[in-house]
Amino acid sequence: MNIFRRLGLGSAAFGLDYGITNQAGKVTSPAVDAVFDLAGRKGVRVVDTAADYGDSEAVIGAHAPAAAEFLIVTKVNPTSSNSRSAACARKASTACWSTMPAV
Repeated sequence: MNIFRRLGLGSAAFGLDYGITNQAGKVTSPAVDAVFDLAGRKGVRVVDTAADYGDSEAVIGAHAPAAAEFLIVTKVNPTSSNSRSAACARKASTACWSTMPAV
C-alpha cells in the first residue's frame, strides 16, 4: 500500500509567509510546480487550502495543469462577511439545517 495516498498536501505556504521557521517567505512559483510534481509522483491526491491562507487558492488555480490530478479541498469561514464562498457556505448550511427534523 502506498502510504502517500493517505496524506494530504497543505498549501498555506503557497499563499502566506507560513511556518515558525520559515525564512524564505511564500513558496515560489517554480517550487509550487515542483511540489505538485513530487506529490503526484509519490501518490498524494489531496490538497488542503483555505481562503484564510492568503492567496493560496489563486496560486493553486494558476498552477491548475500541475494541480489537475488532485482533489482540492478548501475551507471557508461562514461568519466572514466579505467572501463569496462564505456566503455560499452560510446559504448551504441554512438550507441543510432547515431540512433537519425538530428535536
